[in-house]
Amino acid sequence: LVQRTVGVVVAGLHIGIGITLCFSYIMFNRVFEEFAKSGSLPVILAVWMPNIIFAIIGIYLYRKAPK
Repeated sequence: LVQRTVGVVVAGLHIGIGITLCFSYIMFNRVFEEFAKSGSLPVILAVWMPNIIFAIIGIYLYRKAPK
């Protein structure tokens, strides 16, 4: 029973991390879009920056995942 409960908790944690990453990607996208509109960053850099950041996060998490 304890092992099953731990598995449910871990699965819930992973879902929570995934939802948090999704919302943070959207937030980063909106923030960098405003940087592009205001001219603070070059447009090409501003639109690609969230993708670059989350590609690095994704590669890190992929390498850290159990095999």
